Amino acid sequence: MGKIARISLRYDTASARIIGIDLIAAPAPVSLFSPTPTSTGAWLTVIDSDGNEIFHKPLPDPFVGGEVLDESGAMKRLKERRTPHFASVEAPWPGPRSRIVVHAREVAPRWDRAVSATPTSEIATLPFEPRQEPTADPSLVGLVGKSAKAFPVTIDSRWGHDNPKALHLVFMPEGFLASEMTLFHKQVDIVAKLFEQTRPYSNLLRALKIARIEIPSEVNNIGNSAGRTFFKARFTSEGITRVIEIDQTIASETISNYFRSQSARGLVVANTTTYGGSGGAAAVFSCEPRWSPHIAIHELGHSHFGLADEYSEAGQAATKDPVEPNVCADFTRARLKWANLVSADTPLPTWSAGDPDPSDARIGAYEGGKYQVNGIWRPAFNCKMRHVETPEFCAVCQDIITRTLQVYLG
Repeated sequence: MGKIARISLRYDTASARIIGIDLIAAPAPVSLFSPTPTSTGAWLTVIDSDGNEIFHKPLPDPFVGGEVLDESGAMKRLKERRTPHFASVEAPWPGPRSRIVVHAREVAPRWDRAVSATPTSEIATLPFEPRQEPTADPSLVGLVGKSAKAFPVTIDSRWGHDNPKALHLVFMPEGFLASEMTLFHKQVDIVAKLFEQTRPYSNLLRALKIARIEIPSEVNNIGNSAGRTFFKARFTSEGITRVIEIDQTIASETISNYFRSQSARGLVVANTTTYGGSGGAAAVFSCEPRWSPHIAIHELGHSHFGLADEYSEAGQAATKDPVEPNVCADFTRARLKWANLVSADTPLPTWSAGDPDPSDARIGAYEGGKYQVNGIWRPAFNCKMRHVETPEFCAVCQDIITRTLQVYLG
């Protein structure tokens, strides 16, 4: 366990600010990608006091709108909205006078090797200053800045419950009355069961532990405007009322209060059977009977593992060199991000848009991804980051999830 910090961040396409930074007891996270001068999307960089870049992490892309699901299970993005995005990142803390740089770039610049200046993507440089407050007793705290009111916290006696290194998956109810907590627990159990059936999580359960905070709301309905639910949930409209947004600052502060010194990722369970959800510092998903556990796992792919969407629908972002590790703008073996997982006899590109569906599931370069039909390549024909009901992640996404979680194994 080194000096690790959990960074809660609010950002958009032009600015960023820190919500909070807590030092936590956690294994050192692994950095699984390095941005290039033409990388597009968003990412975070940690710079030590000597100016060295020591850590990179992809962030959810702020240039795209909310993610929705149609009746068939196909994912797509709504029309772009310039609204704030939220992220929670665990990163090594190099000590005093270190910095965080937040990057965002929509269109890859032309790169002229004769020009010495690297095109910048920096939208904010922030001091990396963790809070040094004493660890709070979860039985004595409530929301930051509000009167202290303790909510019951439980750790499941399954998976890595006895592993001090395990990542907490912190489930929090939204729109559940105090008398409806049994329904909340039932929904968490449904999600947990799918984790146990989905690789690579099924092989890494000891790296995870399930925590639940029983937070009641005053009402149990979610509408098109923020109401008297704890996290101020609401359906956004834009013609499709399927995206559920919450106050991500409240979610971040709740995690900070109850898991101030521990590795944790928030998941908010919305009490509605209408499909809905969203990503952020805490992922949000509804209790829709068919899709909810799939959405929870898909959104976690974005929020904790830095994975991109692999579907082609809703083309809107002019991303020509996406920063995420599971999509790529170059299918050549020398530049393909996952070339180490591609067999020598696999043709590149492996499949192009308009070709018949492939007859095998080999890893290669398949055209279409990150909301673009052409010019962006994904590792496999199918993956849970492309279609949520796909039983498993592709081998590349499995590798990223596995390498991220391996540090949490006791």
